[in-house]
Amino acid sequence: QKSGYRLDIRDTALRGGDSGRPAIIPHDGASSPLIQLVGSADPDHRMPPVKSDAPPLSEQEVALLRAWIDAGPSWPDE
Repeated sequence: QKSGYRLDIRDTALRGGDSGRPAIIPHDGASSPLIQLVGSADPDHRMPPVKSDAPPLSEQEVALLRAWIDAGPSWPDE
């Protein structure tokens, strides 16, 4: 976890991390910075970063995340 961003806490996920810029725009996955980062083909802008040990998300994983955002993301505690 970097920049104070977490997906497991609704307010943090919607508000953004330390930057305060939203990473998720409910009902608009295409405009959500989170989708743009995890789905980027540019290795310099993709998350997780190339230098990390984590592999990039698959196309199916990005599509699932985008569908969740497009549907209006919900969390288990709601």
